[in-house]
Amino acid sequence: MLTWTSPEDERRARRRRWLATRLAYALVAAALLGTGCVSNVGYSVSSSTSIEGKAFEIDGRNVGFLMLTMPDLDASEQLRAKCPTGRTSNVVTQATMRNWFGLLQVYEVVIRGVCHTAT
Repeated sequence: MLTWTSPEDERRARRRRWLATRLAYALVAAALLGTGCVSNVGYSVSSSTSIEGKAFEIDGRNVGFLMLTMPDLDASEQLRAKCPTGRTSNVVTQATMRNWFGLLQVYEVVIRGVCHTAT
């Protein structure tokens, strides 16, 4: 049995299908980007408790693929720029990795501490 639909009804049906498809893609993308296994790769705290000096914070972030590439997150250049004397205390270092299904990894390093001036 054939049924006749108006052009306006066909346009509405196409719009609904288009909107439903885009909404499904948006939900899948949000699920993939909002998930991932986060693990602390390393964490350290220095034993010194001096608070005299200038506080510093260094952040580094990079991406790796298929667990085959580990990006260089060497923060020594940034540390040298923020604390030229090299005398630090109260240093807390944290390295984390967010893994998306073994395909993409985001590595992040955060270093906080106190820099002391030369005496």
